[in-house]
Amino acid sequence: MGKVDGKVAVVTGGARGIGKAIVEKMCEEGATGVVIADFNTETGKATEKEFKEKGWPVAYIQADVSSESDWQKVVEFTTAQFGKIDILVNDAAKIGDGHGILELDAKAVRSAFEVDVMGTLLGTEYVSRQMKSQGTGGSIVNMSSGHVGKYLPTGGVDYPLCKAAIREVTKIAARQLGQFNIRCNCVSPGLVATELHKETCKRLGVDENAFAGDKTALGRMTEPSEIASVIIWLCSNEATQATGANFQVDGGYGIVS
Repeated sequence: MGKVDGKVAVVTGGARGIGKAIVEKMCEEGATGVVIADFNTETGKATEKEFKEKGWPVAYIQADVSSESDWQKVVEFTTAQFGKIDILVNDAAKIGDGHGILELDAKAVRSAFEVDVMGTLLGTEYVSRQMKSQGTGGSIVNMSSGHVGKYLPTGGVDYPLCKAAIREVTKIAARQLGQFNIRCNCVSPGLVATELHKETCKRLGVDENAFAGDKTALGRMTEPSEIASVIIWLCSNEATQATGANFQVDGGYGIVS
């Protein structure tokens, strides 16, 4: 018996990286439906095809998480496909240009905030309404970052700012939704070995190895599947008293200077 047997999940940013690993783990652990909500149609459809060929119950929908109308479509699509929503994982994110305070690009910061923070907030709003109407509770997991409170080699403002705000969204949601048996938690990855990590380092002119090795207590980067495993537990019936918490899944990145 899988940890999320019979549950239906929505995973934003589920077409690649950590999000894709979460979708994969949901299917392996018995989910009866997983919706991949991702802005990138080409990657989203490719991931949907890959997983359907394995016989997994997945469905892709193109979605801009900063759009209220798109969130309404995601909820309607999911309930039409699978009948309900038990789990939401807000994994979609936008990494900005890495500018610091003295060279701030306000437009870029606002753009990141719309996706990272408003996307998380809107997803929580629309999906929790559906969960409330079902009367069976649910689990929401938001994605923060182990970079909160740490100095980034890029010196960027937008990423840690947005990820810190997500932690507060999580606590507010947990307080307000607990009466409906809807749990809301946060996961903060550290240095994760994804293609996005490599692409971001290249774009910002930072050596990707500057984020690894002696930067963590365990001496290595985290694999996406290791993040997914913690999220599965949070969404399972083994974590029914876990809510309003932030879970560092970073190999000790947060305790190494």
